[in-house]
Amino acid sequence: MYATMTAPQPPAPGNPDEARRVEHTRHRYAMMEGRWQPILESYMETQLGSVRRAAMGLVDISYCALRTTSYELATLYDAEPDCKHNQLASPNIDRLVGSAGSIARSGLWSQMSRFQAYTLALRELWMRADVEDGRLVYRPVPPHMTMAEADPARPNVPTLFGELRLRQIEGALLWTFEVWDIRNPGFPTYRVLEALDGWLGGRDLTRAVHGATYDGPDYPAAWRRANGAPIIPAVLYHASTYGDRLFDPFANIELYTGSLQLGLFYSYLAHCIRDASYPQRYAVGVRVAGMDATDLGGRSARSEVTTDPTTILMLDPIGETSQPMMGQYQAGADVEKLEAVIAAVAHRLATDAGLAPSELQRTSGSARSGYAISLSQEGKRQAQRRYIMQFRASDEALVGLSAVLYNRWSEANTEATNYPEGGYSVIYREIPLSPSEMEARRKHVLEMLAAGLMSEVDALRFFGSLSEQDAIAQLASIRATRERAPSPASAGGATTTPTTAPTGSVSDLEAVAVPSV
Repeated sequence: MYATMTAPQPPAPGNPDEARRVEHTRHRYAMMEGRWQPILESYMETQLGSVRRAAMGLVDISYCALRTTSYELATLYDAEPDCKHNQLASPNIDRLVGSAGSIARSGLWSQMSRFQAYTLALRELWMRADVEDGRLVYRPVPPHMTMAEADPARPNVPTLFGELRLRQIEGALLWTFEVWDIRNPGFPTYRVLEALDGWLGGRDLTRAVHGATYDGPDYPAAWRRANGAPIIPAVLYHASTYGDRLFDPFANIELYTGSLQLGLFYSYLAHCIRDASYPQRYAVGVRVAGMDATDLGGRSARSEVTTDPTTILMLDPIGETSQPMMGQYQAGADVEKLEAVIAAVAHRLATDAGLAPSELQRTSGSARSGYAISLSQEGKRQAQRRYIMQFRASDEALVGLSAVLYNRWSEANTEATNYPEGGYSVIYREIPLSPSEMEARRKHVLEMLAAGLMSEVDALRFFGSLSEQDAIAQLASIRATRERAPSPASAGGATTTPTTAPTGSVSDLEAVAVPSV
């Protein structure tokens, strides 16, 4: 569709605050996508004026601090996390969350590393979930292509979600909003509305697109829980959860502005290297003998003479009244010092963005290389721990949403999966320790246990991102496995009764009661 037809520009919001949010987020998204050259050119022209901007030539977009920093901090999904359920009485739960389950086979975790980087850069990012032909499908949706409203009692929980999408309707390309509205749970609605400048107010195209309307009792069963409660098939991820708002688009704006400033600095550095890094020679009252004209008729027409260390440069005086002079100006810019200053600015910007100075390392031999900032292994572990609190709740909500969608699809296709629709835990795998780090950590834990200063639960949590409830359940499972194993006393055939893991509290506030299986 995009290859054969000209796509219209997306409409702009009518609300000024919403328009600023959308425009600013669009700029950040362009930086992450590598499409920020026009943004940098506009910024440079504002800073330098049109004449100086034109003299600098092409802008340098080879380094984007926002993108580099976001990817360095996105370490939470370097390895596929483990999904578990607090209720261990669900024999088919692995079909959904196991290593070969529906979620793993959908490719969700393989895209989450990039998803986290985009979330950190944009501050929020939606993940749409759906079931197509029995397969879970996940699709990131940037916030500048969405509108949302929240429950006033819970300002960070969306109850209305609209996604801006381009559709071909009656032979024309139209921007539309797909809107899920569950503000009134007793009368939820799903509509496809034409998006105009100001966003809403266009035609209701639901029947034209789907052949039916979906208001109140007609709200699709695919987007309802087992108890009939309506849901929105999307989860909003936050880079920093703050309970009084849905969107926080201007947080960390210093990194965005610094990225533009560094783009200007590196463009200026390239200009200096190209045009001002060599000494300028001059001559007064003389001309070079033997000059030949070349490339006549072209834009590069010039007069030149070939010089070489083995040749003698002949100079003829011009006139008889002036004394011939020759000299040389020093280079117009010290590019080495200029590059060192820019690298220091890039380093400061990275540390301000959350990269600990003690954990920054250089991947090149030069300590002044601003392009080579990266995190050490311990720095990456610190970044992981920092964002577990921000992403775990959304990941667990997404797994619960996946269970709801798959249950409704299976019911419509005469296949009852009956997955629990809440109470899931997502456990992230820490970046592996080196042998020396592992030995030091193991020694510390054993000494603390021997001294009675650490419980077994705390000891287990010391080696991973387990919650207290998950650690208790895992310890109970370990003990049950040991008790099932034959001991010397029971070699004659005696058996032991395994213990069951304690029931954990449901972590998803939106979850319904776990159905029996």
